[in-house]
Order: sequence, then C-alpha cells, then structure tokens
Amino acid sequence: MIGIGHWMLKFGDWNFQERRFNNYTYSVGDVDKKGDFLNSTNDVIVNLKTGNMTWENKTPCYVVFANNGAVERRYMGFDSDFCVFIMDNR
Repeated sequence: MIGIGHWMLKFGDWNFQERRFNNYTYSVGDVDKKGDFLNSTNDVIVNLKTGNMTWENKTPCYVVFANNGAVERRYMGFDSDFCVFIMDNR
C-alpha cells in the first residue's frame, strides 16, 4: 500500500534523428495519502478507490506504479501527451 512518498512527472517528445528528448518537463512532488486519495504538492491527485488520476486537471496517457520491483502500467487517456510514474520503494 502506498502511504507517504515522492514522485516525478516527465512529458515531451522524442527526436529520433538526434536521439534526445525535446520539450520535456519534470514535475516533482511529495505525496500524502488522505482517505482514498493520494495528493501531491505538484497537483497530482489519485483516487485509489476508482483508479482515476489527474495532473493539473488533465488525465495522463498512462500511470506506472513501481513498488519494490513490481511494476504495473495502467492506461488511462490515449489522447494525452504525458505519463506519471509513482515509485514506492520502502
């Protein structure tokens, strides 16, 4: 179960010619669990009961949960241009 943690958000596009990212953003936040919600200091909100997630009121393409070596990817909004990674490695 995820309690208090930390996450980083990165989105942008890949330049295949130059083999590097273009126009990417990192957004890092500290996480706190309150009831059925994970709330972060960078506007990521996760409803643990429904599985819904937003960042700045936008739905990510997918979210990756990494917990002590186990990784789960959940697809959410295929028209979105960013992903969220939640890492809980206590």
